[in-house]
Amino acid sequence: MLGGPGKEQADTLPGPPNRAADNLLHFGWSAYRRFDRNQAVAYKMHRRHAPEDHWYLWAIGVDPGSQGEGIGGRLLQPVLASASASGTPCYLETHNERNVRFYQKHGFRVVCEERVPKGGPRVRAMLRYPGSRSTHTCPAL
Repeated sequence: MLGGPGKEQADTLPGPPNRAADNLLHFGWSAYRRFDRNQAVAYKMHRRHAPEDHWYLWAIGVDPGSQGEGIGGRLLQPVLASASASGTPCYLETHNERNVRFYQKHGFRVVCEERVPKGGPRVRAMLRYPGSRSTHTCPAL
């Protein structure tokens, strides 16, 4: 986490806790079904586009008021450095167009785009190969 008590600016998560029942009780069936449809698409994309060993960037977040200050890049750099040092690609999914541009600046490229069924969002799968500092610009989505 960056920031201090009461001044949190950003955080990363290593992966989702396996707490499906707690989430279901908290958010309800409708939200859980939407989440499940999203996860099914993301899982399919992940298996298809990152079958080899890789680092999976599951979540990175910066408080909206602190975005654009380089905090996200600072959170990302240790992961990218470790991946490059080990010769391992990085993989992620994102739903947000603004995130696509952010990750492209850090060497990721869009390898797939799909829409979650029943009116869900677009999901983009992105890969970054070891040592990448920047990539070719992907066509506008």
